[in-house]
Amino acid sequence: MSHVATSAPTGYAVQVAAAPRAEDAQALAARLVSRGHRAYVMQVTRADTTMFRVRVGPLESRVQANQVVKQLEALGYRAPWVAREE
Repeated sequence: MSHVATSAPTGYAVQVAAAPRAEDAQALAARLVSRGHRAYVMQVTRADTTMFRVRVGPLESRVQANQVVKQLEALGYRAPWVAREE
């Protein structure tokens, strides 16, 4: 099940979206989980703005992350991209 992460997993992840509302991010993460992806929500605050990133991962390699990007694009998700989690 998805959750708001207190810290990001290590490795690679695919960012699917960023939303200003936690509820919207959680709903998207839940849809991804229902499709078999390990999705999570990460809260990020920058310049007094809080966003909730929806990511799939952790993934062990950039190759694996690129495969997930292609899968998500085929499902209709727009512009998912690979992020490095450290």
